[in-house]
Amino acid sequence: MAVKTKKRPGAKKSGKPVTPTASDGRPTVGGPWLTTEEAAAMIGLRPKTLHNWRAIDEPDRPKAHLFGRRVWYKQSDVQLWMDAHKET
Repeated sequence: MAVKTKKRPGAKKSGKPVTPTASDGRPTVGGPWLTTEEAAAMIGLRPKTLHNWRAIDEPDRPKAHLFGRRVWYKQSDVQLWMDAHKET
């Protein structure tokens, strides 16, 4: 017996360009890319802090990029943010 699948009402193609990804789901364009956990470890923060900053739209944070439903940080963006926030 074949399984029928229902299409979501009003579902449309997004029309957004698809970002090429590696087998682990990482974007391959403009790389290297970090997960929230990897970016937080690099900075020395908890992943929840980066999540909270995104949620409240904190202007002074490393730039986050959404690819589909996943959040990625460019390693170079994280490094630039860290350099700008060095304690001297």
